[in-house]
Amino acid sequence: VCSSDLISIIIPVYNEQGTIRELIERLCISLAKENFVFEIIIVDDHSTDNTFQILNLLYADFPLKCVRKIGRKGKA
Repeated sequence: VCSSDLISIIIPVYNEQGTIRELIERLCISLAKENFVFEIIIVDDHSTDNTFQILNLLYADFPLKCVRKIGRKGKA
């Protein structure tokens, strides 16, 4: 992978408050070890738990972009 190549990882989520922090941390650590330039795009399918709030807290530490859909629409 060329150093100027950007890897974009898209992750759909719904009510993942119990696992989203660990997922993001592990993914970022693994990609950083390999010296990848990356961004993580989270698509929240209007979670009803604290998933979106947790993602907002993770913005400061990780290269995240988060999109929150209005209403449940599924992965597509």
